[in-house]
Amino acid sequence: MTNPRRRARIGELLREEIAMLLLREELPEDAVVTVTRVTPKEDLTSAEVAVSVLPEDRGGEVIAWLQQRVALFQRDLNRRMRMRPVPRIRFLLDRTTAEADRIEAELYKLQQDH
Repeated sequence: MTNPRRRARIGELLREEIAMLLLREELPEDAVVTVTRVTPKEDLTSAEVAVSVLPEDRGGEVIAWLQQRVALFQRDLNRRMRMRPVPRIRFLLDRTTAEADRIEAELYKLQQDH
C-alpha cells in the first residue's frame, strides 16, 4: 500500500505535467480545459485525470478528444517523468463546478421566492 502523502504528491506532479502538455495542444475550438485533480490508484498503476471544460456543453466532445489522444499524452508523460512506471492515465469530466453553479442558482431562486 502506498503512503497517502506520496500518492497525493504523485497526483499533483501528474496534474502539473498534464496541464503543461495541454497548453501545447490545439484543443477543440473555443474549449477551455482545466485539469482539476489527478487521483492515482493505491498501487500507482493508473490515475484518473479530472478535467473541467468550458463551455460546459462541450464536455463530452472534449473528453472524447482527450481519450483519442491518451496514448500520446501517456508517451509524453513517460518521457518527462522520472518515476517508473508512470501511472496509466484516464480522463474523466469533472462536473463539480457545474453542479455548484446549479445549486447556487437554485438557492438564489428559493431566496427570491420568499
